[in-house]
Amino acid sequence: MYNALTITTDKETFDVEFSSTNNSNESFTIYRPTNGEKIGLYKYVRNDLTYIIVSMGTDYQTYLVPSDMLNGEKHRITVIYDEGTYTPYYDGALMEPNESVINHMSYDSYRSIGANLVGTIYSMKITIKITFKSFRKRKCT
Repeated sequence: MYNALTITTDKETFDVEFSSTNNSNESFTIYRPTNGEKIGLYKYVRNDLTYIIVSMGTDYQTYLVPSDMLNGEKHRITVIYDEGTYTPYYDGALMEPNESVINHMSYDSYRSIGANLVGTIYSMKITIKITFKSFRKRKCT
């Protein structure tokens, strides 16, 4: 007889306070996760489209960039991942989805924080709910 353990992460919250003075045509990373984490956060520019990407590998959503996001003031983005659904907030208001989705994201095995960001990350917190399931498996005799 032996024990087995299954771990699943079905809920995750990402919260960041930051400021940025990047140009509107510059892409930057706030947080690039490693495999297994559910939330990454990027400001992306491609083919004259500018949007915020909330991602988990190739499973991601895009949202409109708030008009005051690059003004150098402190802002907060909170993203809640709950069993396959992303809910992002910008300064407490629900973010508007962007219909222009371009599949380009992939995960590498490294984590990145603040790549190409001209500004400051004041605080960042990631909360992950982990569900443990254990059971005993019996050998047949």
